[in-house]
Amino acid sequence: CLDRATIATSIYGLADPLYWYVPSYCNAYDPDCEGNYYQYDPEHAKELVANSNYDGTPIRLVAVNSFAKMTELSQAMVSMLQDAGFVVDLQMIEHSALNEMRGGGQYDIFISNYAFTTDASWFLEIQIVADRGHFEFDNQEIKDMITEANQILDETERADVMREVCRMCAELYGPQMPMFTMQTTMATRDDVSGYIMFPNYGMYLFDMGVG
Repeated sequence: CLDRATIATSIYGLADPLYWYVPSYCNAYDPDCEGNYYQYDPEHAKELVANSNYDGTPIRLVAVNSFAKMTELSQAMVSMLQDAGFVVDLQMIEHSALNEMRGGGQYDIFISNYAFTTDASWFLEIQIVADRGHFEFDNQEIKDMITEANQILDETERADVMREVCRMCAELYGPQMPMFTMQTTMATRDDVSGYIMFPNYGMYLFDMGVG
């Protein structure tokens, strides 16, 4: 029930909606699955909620209050969730308070920014195996696959395993749901050369020169 395209373009502007568990610059990206998940279908969302066991209990949506765009995003999500039939309790709080609530699992949904890496094994290790978000995601098969993938030296083989992990997470709609990725932008003087800017904001500066 979340309109990722509207959020990415209307609220953030320089952003791309994510319809897969990781962005296209990540080694676990699967173009064949792009569009199979997280599609915006408000009428189907209403139908699913109406036919579920949801009893109208407010869903606690928690986000930090220190960024204007985060406030816009949170309010947009509340509207979309309400349109689907959910009752939402939006709580905009300080970052330290969010970390405390997240650490204690005192939320239904929380919004946060994450830095993707070009190799999904590191990102998934932190988020799922180490449970950074305190999701309490209880799927040992997925956790074991991530741990084993981090020990695979062959990049193609490791990417294949991570791609399957992403597919399994997308099928389960958990433990987290990607929304969008920010576009990478950089400005330099005309006489600066030799640097490389990666899509995940990483930079290669060893060959950079001026003049």
